Amino acid sequence: MRKFLLAVAVVFVASVAGIGWLLSDANRFKPQLVELIQTHTGLAVAIRGDLSWRLWPPVQLVAQDVTADWAADAANPLLTARTLHLDADLWPLLAKHSKLVINGVRVDGLRARLEQRGEHANWMPPDHAGVVAPPLPIPPPSAAPSAPWEIANLALSDAVIDYVVDDAATQVSIDALHMSDIAPTRRFPFHAKLSIKQAERQIPLTVAAELTFDELVTQWQIDALDVRGVFGNPGVPFAAKANARINTVVGTFDLTDAELELAKVTARFDVAASDLLTSGRYSGHLDLPQQNLAGIAGLFGAQLDEPVGIKTRFAATKQRVDLTDMTLHYGPSVITGKIGTPLGTKLNVDFDLATERFEVPSEQTAVATLGGGSFAVLAFAAPAVALDPSVAEPLLPLELLRSTDWRGTLAIGQLLYEGATFANATIVSNNDGGNLDATIDLPVFFEGSATTSVNIDANADTPQWNVAPKLTQVDSQALLKWLDKKYDWAALFAAGAQLRMRGNTTSELITSMNGRTTFDGGQGVLNIEEIKHAALRIAEVAGGADKVSAWPNRLKYQRFTGTWGVNGSDQLIDVVLDNLTLHAKGTLDTLADDMDLHVTVTVNDDPQYQSFKIGSALMGLPLPMRCKGSIAAPKCGADEDGTRKLIAQALSGSDPEMTKRLNKTIDEKVPEQYRDAARSLLDLLKKGNPPPPKSP
Repeated sequence: MRKFLLAVAVVFVASVAGIGWLLSDANRFKPQLVELIQTHTGLAVAIRGDLSWRLWPPVQLVAQDVTADWAADAANPLLTARTLHLDADLWPLLAKHSKLVINGVRVDGLRARLEQRGEHANWMPPDHAGVVAPPLPIPPPSAAPSAPWEIANLALSDAVIDYVVDDAATQVSIDALHMSDIAPTRRFPFHAKLSIKQAERQIPLTVAAELTFDELVTQWQIDALDVRGVFGNPGVPFAAKANARINTVVGTFDLTDAELELAKVTARFDVAASDLLTSGRYSGHLDLPQQNLAGIAGLFGAQLDEPVGIKTRFAATKQRVDLTDMTLHYGPSVITGKIGTPLGTKLNVDFDLATERFEVPSEQTAVATLGGGSFAVLAFAAPAVALDPSVAEPLLPLELLRSTDWRGTLAIGQLLYEGATFANATIVSNNDGGNLDATIDLPVFFEGSATTSVNIDANADTPQWNVAPKLTQVDSQALLKWLDKKYDWAALFAAGAQLRMRGNTTSELITSMNGRTTFDGGQGVLNIEEIKHAALRIAEVAGGADKVSAWPNRLKYQRFTGTWGVNGSDQLIDVVLDNLTLHAKGTLDTLADDMDLHVTVTVNDDPQYQSFKIGSALMGLPLPMRCKGSIAAPKCGADEDGTRKLIAQALSGSDPEMTKRLNKTIDEKVPEQYRDAARSLLDLLKKGNPPPPKSP
């Protein structure tokens, strides 16, 4: 018995001495530990600080100031850690079937520097060639499974990962990360609290999931992924759920059953990625049910007034993204088709879209066109301008026009605008470096057709506009009814214009408008009451009122043509209506809703057209009229000052043509025995009415 106790004591003392010797200086294990890690990962690890044992509680191996990189003694290592705590259970290693059991791993102060320049990334092995993908877990070089192992707990705190791709920096700060009961093929929980920072934007996150990986730690299954955080400024909460599979050997990634909720908007999607270790290819689908996106749009400084929904398939590479089988809901409209663009410093979008019905939202603002009366028939020839408080608001997103190129077609089965429906509309547009060309084609426009070509140079400090509308065989009655102009004119007419403008607000475009409109009113019926009343007032003074009274209120005309010139608020109008010509000059200020036009109406002796008859004394003379007041309802009539001036010229003899006409009228209307008396009376009136002084 004594010998047995002595033997036990010797064994115990020897064991304690051996363990004491093993634990007395853990630094002696540095070379073996570094070699073991490099063999399995290819990384050169350096333990710059002490490697020591913490004996109680529990027994831990503690490493200070640890670095890892592909090259030894790297100036800026890929990974660094302030402290690494390893709590290993040694007894399973001594068993018959050895197994590495780690009760706990804790890493404090981890710093990772992941950089990609072109096709080179520092997280990939040096001998790796080809296009790199975003960082993935680095697979061990050996395909053979390692010895069985498990980790009871893994904790990470105060970790920072800097991810830089061609100077675009993202920083991930991990406050806390925890996993437990980790082993190959075993499902274990994952929890983390972190934040992602890009430029001035920082997104705090909490992440929870259930993870599973294979024996080689190359194939990962992520179940019940739950990510929650705050996005934007001011912060908007968001939540995402999904399942995923990752294969780090072949470079594939599948995200399924994904759902995102942001600013009370919910979207569902899935993504399949392949070739992540080379070029990278992505495909999947997005389903965003139609809903109000005002909250999301506000985060990006945009505005959406109508509910939006989209359902589409997508395919993408590092160079390009394409949306196909797309259905876009915008308000009551549904748009289908495809959109694609290369990726890079500048987007270049191609699209081919169609919709059965598209409604342009009404602004509910007054529209300035020529109002009632004679000028209402010319409403189509003058640009319509919305009079609303937003005339100083920018019309075009200039930065978008300059940074995004596009080309494509939008076909619209039914275009609804201000209560009218236009069938089979087409919009073709092309933007190249801020030079925008667009053509809007309405093949059915009030029994005729309408086409508008627009060119905008958005590169200048002040955008330059060229607009060319063209109308063909348009029903005047239908158009005037749409414009809410109650005027009696029935005809099929044509019109065209070339207008130039500068600026990016409604007010700037109005004040800078310069151009010319031509029109042809065809043959039809036109109400001429206002012209008749103005001419009658002049004829009552100058003679020939009976012939003017015989003019019809509704004229069945044979020709109605003219031009309209505009330069800012200055207007110049010339109209031919059978044998009557109208010339107008003056101002029309749509912003102030005010007009003042001096008009002359001349009845010409034209044997081909005999619609208007007038006394011989007034035939060929410009009869003065004036239109002034509100554009919506101008007051037009005889120009009293102009009429007095016309009569004064006739009586004074200052106008030889007027004197000739008066003498001719005396010859035609006065009996021969009274003609000399009439001329004497006329001479007497001339002496009593000296000619008005000439303007200096």
